[in-house]
Amino acid sequence: MKSISNIQTHSLNRVCLLLIISLLAITFSTIQSFADEQSISTLKTELKANDISNTTEDIQFSPKVGEDYTFTVTATNFGSEPIDVSVFPSIAVSTSVSIDYVKKTDNLLNEDYDLTNYVSLTASNEEFEDGIIKLEANESKDVQITINVNKELNGEVIGGINFSQVIGYQENEDSVNVQQVYQKVFVVRLKMHEATSDSKAQSYGDFEFNNTQNKTSLTYYNYNNNSLVSYAEGEAYKVINPDNKVIAEGELEKDTVVLTPYTKTQLSVPLLDGAELVSGDYQFIIINDKKEKVTTFNYSEDKVEELAKKLDSSSNSIVLKSQNNVWLIIALIGVSAMFIFTIAKSYLKNKA
Repeated sequence: MKSISNIQTHSLNRVCLLLIISLLAITFSTIQSFADEQSISTLKTELKANDISNTTEDIQFSPKVGEDYTFTVTATNFGSEPIDVSVFPSIAVSTSVSIDYVKKTDNLLNEDYDLTNYVSLTASNEEFEDGIIKLEANESKDVQITINVNKELNGEVIGGINFSQVIGYQENEDSVNVQQVYQKVFVVRLKMHEATSDSKAQSYGDFEFNNTQNKTSLTYYNYNNNSLVSYAEGEAYKVINPDNKVIAEGELEKDTVVLTPYTKTQLSVPLLDGAELVSGDYQFIIINDKKEKVTTFNYSEDKVEELAKKLDSSSNSIVLKSQNNVWLIIALIGVSAMFIFTIAKSYLKNKA
């Protein structure tokens, strides 16, 4: 297996990571829920070429601290009705299957790597209110994107410039209402000072047992404290309960989950059938190159009882063992033993 550090030294891997990010952004650029064939976007966006970034699909360059870099996107409404377009800078956040580009997130570990800190936007040379530009039928407007990184950073800052148009709205009496949205994201990748990716910078936390669709799993966050795009580490995993029994194990797909710099990503592993859950200290083990990285976490009695209320009787055939019940049984055994001893003593005394 190629180590995470090799991502930096082998250009092929770096290109692959870049392609993954770009492809994920393209996939993300058209978001529709309960799509109606009659609901189509009338928004067209075009990034103009310049001598800073050599592509019109995204923005990639190595900025100097304190200097302004300006890019222009032309937004056109080719429809017959006016439209509102939301334009905003976003943060790149990894998920288990993709990269999302969002306005705000609680998953960023270092605020210096928030792209929105370094971006300002104007439309047709005027600041636009609440990030909205209004386009009449067949009208075009230029959006100027100015990037100025005001501090020294290592690695990469990754995010996007999002153009979003609401193309439909569906009201549901028995559930939440749904907006249909078209979205185009121009990925921004700022390459700062050279840095080396380090798998030791990945750690794990926020462990929880969860039950969905009659399957119980352990969810956790991978904390990526690398300043570079990295792959989630590991070839295999194992989870051991407080009674030293294996309750989860399996293989991990190599070089699959892409982690953006300084973010935490929620992942999960399924529990084995018959897994026993009990309060106490668990071991979460990631195996990489035959070496084990062990993280210990505690699961309280209250959490075990809370999970028991949510579990379906068929959920992975999970066995929940309450320590309270164990101590109750021990206490009952003790009381019974004392009772038997007292009766036996009284019987022998009377017999004498």
